[in-house]
Amino acid sequence: MNSEICIGAHFYQPPRSAEHSDLSRIQSSPDGIDWTGRAYEECYAKIAQNKSLEMLSFDIAPGLFLNIYAVSIRK
Repeated sequence: MNSEICIGAHFYQPPRSAEHSDLSRIQSSPDGIDWTGRAYEECYAKIAQNKSLEMLSFDIAPGLFLNIYAVSIRK
């Protein structure tokens, strides 16, 4: 009997920004951490660079900032 396995991944990172225009200058993290950039560097970039996406069934939600900040990873 042959067995196969399928691993799926759903990458979603909601934007961390103030919704109201008067609040746009306020950092959304009390510690001043750019969580979007950190998630990209520690997770998404490493997954793409080690070619894990070639072995996964995946989708990437539009909330990611790849189109603006990480065009090389997006390709």
